[in-house]
Amino acid sequence: MVRSILVTETFKAATRARLGSGDDSAALTLMSTDMERIKMGLRCVHETWASMIQAGLAAWMLYRQLGAVFIAPVGVVVVSFVGLGILINFTGDSQRSWMSGVQKRVGLTATVIASMKSLKISGLAGPVAEYVQQLRVDELAAGARYRRIMIIAAIFAFLPQLISPPLTFAFAQSTLNASTMFTSLSFLTLLTQPLSQLFQSIPDFVSGLACLSRIQAFLELEPRQDYRQSLAETQSCGMEKSSKQLDLKHTDCIFIQDANFGWKADKFILNNINTRVPASSLTMVIGPVGSANPHSARLF
Repeated sequence: MVRSILVTETFKAATRARLGSGDDSAALTLMSTDMERIKMGLRCVHETWASMIQAGLAAWMLYRQLGAVFIAPVGVVVVSFVGLGILINFTGDSQRSWMSGVQKRVGLTATVIASMKSLKISGLAGPVAEYVQQLRVDELAAGARYRRIMIIAAIFAFLPQLISPPLTFAFAQSTLNASTMFTSLSFLTLLTQPLSQLFQSIPDFVSGLACLSRIQAFLELEPRQDYRQSLAETQSCGMEKSSKQLDLKHTDCIFIQDANFGWKADKFILNNINTRVPASSLTMVIGPVGSANPHSARLF
């Protein structure tokens, strides 16, 4: 349900996004890679409260079996949890850096594939391939930082399960027989195993929240504003006064007055453009390709 809602809203935001307000390839990465990280992070979210309840019951049964020595495994769990809490502070930034690298590489790869013919003709296939490969190397480097964090998180997760049994039996005051040892070992397993799974799922949950923040930032981008107005609608709505002010004619199909055009927000290339295109006519704009000088183009 979360996946379907987020993908739908991301697609709608991509269609409403203002040109130049963000990366054009962001929607592709958000609906694929980031969505997969969110799914993995939310997969074990319900195990959080269940693991805490199971660990509390196991600690209570261990207290009834061994007495106050049950504090030893609980102390190991607390130390591991503190270490994991410090490690989590770096998880979100590493995840965002990795996803940004993936987004940049995927966007360029899609552009290269779409423009393969032009790249072959211009002889730029080699340099572009090297640049894409370098982006892949940078992406792997950013992913390596995140994977190192996951490895350290796995160490903290399995630390209570490995250290708690010998530490608990070492501080036990009462005489331990076979029945007491095996029963206590079962309680220790019930105490540490759910917490081990919980500690491993916390970094995935935090990385999912980081990807969710990337989607939120994309959804909050300023949407484009369509300043166009139909001339037929203007004339049919009784706006004769505004039509006279704009000097509209009944034969005009497109009328542009004092308009500014550009590819980036608040950075216009063409300024104060005034032209009209009559209906039932062949209209051509002739001039240098990509020219920022409107005076070098002619309208026929």
